[in-house]
Amino acid sequence: MRSRTLPAALLLCATATMLPLLGPVAVAAQQPPADTDAPRIDLDPCPGSEPCQLEAAYVAGWLAEGDDLAVLGALLDGEPVAEHEYDDGSGFVPHGSFMAPGQDTIEPVDYAMVVGVPQGTHQVTFYARDLAGNESSRTTTVIGAEAPGRPQDLRAKARPRRGEVVVRWHGGAEPHGSPVHTYRVRHGGEDRTTQGWIPAAPRTQLVWDGLRPGWHTFRVRATNGRGEGPAARVRVYLRRP
Repeated sequence: MRSRTLPAALLLCATATMLPLLGPVAVAAQQPPADTDAPRIDLDPCPGSEPCQLEAAYVAGWLAEGDDLAVLGALLDGEPVAEHEYDDGSGFVPHGSFMAPGQDTIEPVDYAMVVGVPQGTHQVTFYARDLAGNESSRTTTVIGAEAPGRPQDLRAKARPRRGEVVVRWHGGAEPHGSPVHTYRVRHGGEDRTTQGWIPAAPRTQLVWDGLRPGWHTFRVRATNGRGEGPAARVRVYLRRP
């Protein structure tokens, strides 16, 4: 009996004729992988070790390649104190020029935030969030700055021929978290000062002239952003030339 199989050429023609009748073939689109990586930025305000003593805690820096940041914020003892939006979905806007507390240089950065820290021990939290909602955070123990300590190793050297005394304190006062910007030297009812400007410290020496022979007492105090500290005292005898 003769086979009824159609010739191969006829089958190809039939298949080609039927393809338009089947309609377009659906192809599944490949979705990009979900963003699950939190921002990788440094959120540690303590340089070196924790706890640290600061007048103001801050974070600042630049984003790594491929990283994104939408919101940077801060909590003080669990309460929100600051938040800044860097990207609302329309594009990242960098922070720009920034001068860190206790420094005198300005440089452009991608992100920055400063939080004042009152006296006492506090928990400071900085957090960073991207557009996908991924968040990273860090909580650090920070002790608020205090008035500086007493100037150390206070000495006085008399110069009888010049009628003056050189007052020196070889060890500067402990800053207690805020740079010392002034030393005040008192003699009798008169004050004289040495002053510096961040980050350069003020001089730890003062020459007091115009003195008469006899005993002279000098008191030296340091001042920082939180106030004036206790006095160191020295007494010296200025003999006749």
